[in-house]
Amino acid sequence: MASETNPFEGYLSGGSDWSSLLLEALPQAAYYSSPKGQTFGAGSPRKQRYYQQGYSDTFNQYMGALGQQIRAGTDPNLTFQSFLESDPWTSRYAQLPQGMRGVNTGMYNPRTRFLYY
Repeated sequence: MASETNPFEGYLSGGSDWSSLLLEALPQAAYYSSPKGQTFGAGSPRKQRYYQQGYSDTFNQYMGALGQQIRAGTDPNLTFQSFLESDPWTSRYAQLPQGMRGVNTGMYNPRTRFLYY
């Protein structure tokens, strides 16, 4: 049953949304098309570079969260898309050293100069 916004809606059996199934099968496509990731990457050039180069770290963090669910004995129902909705970039970026984030404390706290006579 097609709609104006999604001509393939209900294409698969059970009326499943094919786009979410496709994004689960292609995690790189889910990562680089994530709305929260794109808004994070639009903040500054350093954030954009961090977002573009951080796929493997983010996917490994997702696999760790999935492994925690399995070890806890619960149903591993965490999808990569739902993990990306939790915005994993902001907390990891905040943990970076100031130099990697582009924060220069010398701008606000200049070096003191001692003059000896």
